[in-house]
Amino acid sequence: MDTAESALKKTYGPNSEQVHERMSSLVHMDWFSTVGTMRNRSYTEEAVNGCLQELQVEDCKVAWITLDQLHPTLAQFALDKSSLWQRLQHIPDDLHQTAEASGRDHYLSTTIDSVASLVFHDAFAGAFKHLEDNGESIIQLAVGSAMYVATMGCLWEVIADLEGWEHNPFSALLKVYEQGHCLIGANQQSIYLI
Repeated sequence: MDTAESALKKTYGPNSEQVHERMSSLVHMDWFSTVGTMRNRSYTEEAVNGCLQELQVEDCKVAWITLDQLHPTLAQFALDKSSLWQRLQHIPDDLHQTAEASGRDHYLSTTIDSVASLVFHDAFAGAFKHLEDNGESIIQLAVGSAMYVATMGCLWEVIADLEGWEHNPFSALLKVYEQGHCLIGANQQSIYLI
């Protein structure tokens, strides 16, 4: 094992290669570059539907909204009525408990710090560039959404070799951002994208 590989294992644990690979993909994203456009929508929808299948959320569908519809749509959101959120809200605690039980909780902390430093500034710059006309709250929502999905996608990899954690649904959600689109939230039986 060379020095770099040893350092990665010490930082991110036994799945360091997968964690590092996932984090490396974040560096090359052109954050929010296609929001409000039709570009790559079918590929993006397939990715989201794949995530929904992995999470076994059968009653949720993809809904695209225009930038003009952002504020009125967001005003109607009630996460407690979202079937997707009902599934997602427990994942961070489950992930932490599994990592703790397997002695990997330290790797979660270092992964969170690494993802934050990799994503925040570029995601904010992209959101500001492409969503500035929609206001500060939309920029914050877009960056928060990107940070959540990126962080969860990388954290999942820390324990992806353990039983029940083999399939990372956040890998599919990251494809939304790879395509330059953005998840803005979920409400009832829909997940909304721009």
